[in-house]
Order: sequence, then C-alpha cells, then structure tokens
Amino acid sequence: MSFLRKVYCRITGMPYTEEESSQRLISQIRNGGGMVGKNVDIYASSIDLGEPYLLSIGDNVTITGVKILTHDASLKKKLGYTKTGKVHIGDNVFIGWGSII
Repeated sequence: MSFLRKVYCRITGMPYTEEESSQRLISQIRNGGGMVGKNVDIYASSIDLGEPYLLSIGDNVTITGVKILTHDASLKKKLGYTKTGKVHIGDNVFIGWGSII
C-alpha cells in the first residue's frame, strides 16, 4: 500500500485493506441485529444498512461486487410507503459481481 494511502486511511479512519473493510461491514450488520456466520467475506459491495436486522448470512460465504437490499421502494409513490423483507443467504454461497438481491 502506498504511503499516501496509509496517511489518508489514518486521517479518515477508513480501513487499510479489503479485509478490514469486510470486517467493518460485517460488524455493522451484526451491531444492527443482523446475523453473519463464520468465514464470511464481503468485498466491494453495497448493503442496505437501514434494516440490518433483516439480513442473515450463513457460514462460508463470499460476496463481491453485489447490492443487497432489504426494502422495495418501487411502489412508494403509489402506496405511500416502502415494503421491507428478510434476506437470507445460506451456507457455502458465492454471490458474484453485478448481482442484486
């Protein structure tokens, strides 16, 4: 890692590595009431943390370049509210780049 990147990360509090970034995201999910199993890696992904308690991820999971949503706002203008629902990802799963759940 370059010296400038290290300085930037130190100043902003951003993680140094993808591993640190993955662990920070997993901690946010767990702290919000979500369940994340053992041996889980989440890289370069966008996860809806508005309702993390609706998210369940099993053991031995790799998620990379993925969007995971626990809400559906497609009918908000029509109904006046959004729908939410549980997202369960089982054990021994790989979810690859560009997937939307």
